[in-house]
Amino acid sequence: MAFRPLRILRLLALVAVLAYGAWNFPRAQRELAEARKEWEALQARKKVLAEQVRELQREVASLERDAESRSRAARQLLGVAGQGEKVIILPQP
Repeated sequence: MAFRPLRILRLLALVAVLAYGAWNFPRAQRELAEARKEWEALQARKKVLAEQVRELQREVASLERDAESRSRAARQLLGVAGQGEKVIILPQP
């Protein structure tokens, strides 16, 4: 009979834990939904960045193998024209 109060105490503790879990369940569901949205946004961002990396890698490869590409890129960067080229400066909107 001495174990009976201990059993009741364990049962009350279990009920308290379950009640606390049930009380916090809607908040946990909301936080989970927000985390999933954030995860999806990060995955979309990752996809965009991966495409940008691929594009930059293609550009680097082109610049490494083709002297004309390097010359064109340098002219664009410096804002100068090559021999026989014309530069058209458009007004800023």
